[in-house]
Amino acid sequence: METLGLAGLAVRAGFRSTLATLWQVGDQSTVKLMEQLYNELNEPGVNKTAESQMFFGSIIAFVSFNTYIGTTPH
Repeated sequence: METLGLAGLAVRAGFRSTLATLWQVGDQSTVKLMEQLYNELNEPGVNKTAESQMFFGSIIAFVSFNTYIGTTPH
């Protein structure tokens, strides 16, 4: 049997998109992150797909950079 995780189960249940991490994240930092994302997505005239891709691309770059220099983003 395939292990899906919570995001995989949500997709299988019919959600159009989900968000999951491959590492542990803190509850408070996750709340701040998602508040920032949804505030940006609610701005008038925002292309939600492009904004989401740019937002999460910057997070991946941040995590990659901090992993490279040996720090952990918490």
